[in-house]
Amino acid sequence: MKKIINSLKKKYRYYKQRIYEFDLCVKEYGANARTTPNEEEISFKNRMLLQVHRVEKGLGLEDCEPGHSSSVAADLEYRLLQYIDLNYDTHDYAFEETFSVLSAYLDYQKKYGNPNWKQLPALEETYQKIVNVIGAEYARKIIDTYKAGAYRINETDVKPNFDFEKFIESRHSMRMFANQKVDEQDVRRIVKLANMAPSACNRQPAKVYFVQDTNKLKQVDHLITGNHGFEGKIPYYIILTENRAQFAGEEQFQWYINGGIYLSYLTLAIHSLGMGSCIMQWKAFHKNEPELKKALGITKNEAIIAVIGCGHYQEESKVICASRKSVTETLTMI
Repeated sequence: MKKIINSLKKKYRYYKQRIYEFDLCVKEYGANARTTPNEEEISFKNRMLLQVHRVEKGLGLEDCEPGHSSSVAADLEYRLLQYIDLNYDTHDYAFEETFSVLSAYLDYQKKYGNPNWKQLPALEETYQKIVNVIGAEYARKIIDTYKAGAYRINETDVKPNFDFEKFIESRHSMRMFANQKVDEQDVRRIVKLANMAPSACNRQPAKVYFVQDTNKLKQVDHLITGNHGFEGKIPYYIILTENRAQFAGEEQFQWYINGGIYLSYLTLAIHSLGMGSCIMQWKAFHKNEPELKKALGITKNEAIIAVIGCGHYQEESKVICASRKSVTETLTMI
């Protein structure tokens, strides 16, 4: 009888947790959770950047046809004029990236396109209207700042000039760190490198929160799991999030895939600067997610992807072996 009661209790706890997680999923990840005070602006920029990627991807094809995506380019010009009329910030990434890709697109058409192509004069005329509004000096600054379009590379350009295998194998999950300050400049370098991570249609939905405030560190320590045995000893935390508002309904949970890719780049970027990191256990629908978001000012439409402890290495540290599976167990050749 006692065995039956214990079994029922276990099942009760299991289903109670599943119901809680489902309720949290609806509240935190449902359609309403993706709404933000500037939802229309975010949606406008997302649609625009998806079209930008379409144009730039076309420029990168080996058999790129002159005049390709002309209707998309025309729509982007119209959207930029709308963008200005709506008083959105013309100094942010969405505007500048769109403008720079359009500039590259027009340059390509003038250089390789059909001189009798009828749509080109109209595209150039609308483009000039945009330049007149933002100013020629700012337009030139955008073009000089953003590398847009496509270019050719040689095999030697993409071959690593260092021992990448050794670099990967030398990275460990660190659970003890030196009492040494991490400079903001190093943090910015880490994020700059991690921003090179590929994302769906180059949407770049990642956001990085670097926690250094003593009181905030204590709050994170208390709210996360996976730090048992070394809580209070982590000098810095990084919270990685992805903006769910940048994904359509049929792309549900794609933010975890994009976030996982970014996380790999982030931890390797930390390693490349001679610092250590440890990815903490953080599951979807974590019961403490609403509280952690509130503590750090993370918006509701952001999904927390991972919590990472980081800092400088001690002169000597203790790490676990954490042996890996063999290639045979992992790989299937088809």
